[in-house]
Amino acid sequence: MADIEQAVPDGAISRVVSLLVRVVVSFNLLLIALGFTENAEWGDLPEELFGHLRFGGFRFDFVWLCFSTTALFFAAFFFAALYGESKAARVNAGFCIAGLLAFCIYIFFALFSGVLYFG
Repeated sequence: MADIEQAVPDGAISRVVSLLVRVVVSFNLLLIALGFTENAEWGDLPEELFGHLRFGGFRFDFVWLCFSTTALFFAAFFFAALYGESKAARVNAGFCIAGLLAFCIYIFFALFSGVLYFG
């Protein structure tokens, strides 16, 4: 463990984690935005990209959104604990909260708009 700490420069891991959180949230927001588009040209893009990839009967983009949002939920607590210590933690906490809110809106829309039909 000490060898790894010596090989990695100070702050490099936190910068990588910050970048990873921001990329995941941005990707999730893009997937959610594409799910809400009414335009015929862009509306079917998630279906075309991920329609053939299934995981337990669900489309892969939905599974990705669920798992990544769960990870963002726990990451939000981590960054909230560091909220007062660094600006990056505040920004990352904001990104996590934005991703969580977008996912909640997406699920609410999917359940109550008639998009899903349960028979």
